[in-house]
Amino acid sequence: MSAELIVEFKRGTPESTARAGILGVGATVRRRMKTDSPDLVTLLVRLGSGPDTKARISGLASVQRVEDNDGSYEAR
Repeated sequence: MSAELIVEFKRGTPESTARAGILGVGATVRRRMKTDSPDLVTLLVRLGSGPDTKARISGLASVQRVEDNDGSYEAR
């Protein structure tokens, strides 16, 4: 399992809501990913130390999709 995830939120989810959800499950936002749509929030997320952090992120009502970061998206 990757220590980082790419988390795409449902269209129209405010960035502040997305970030609060990630922080609420004990993960850290590395940065917002660039997308073609300003109303689509995709975040690069570093997992917390809890074993179920990925599952908790996936379970957030505002999350559309979660995938492991394969290393091609690197925060600078």
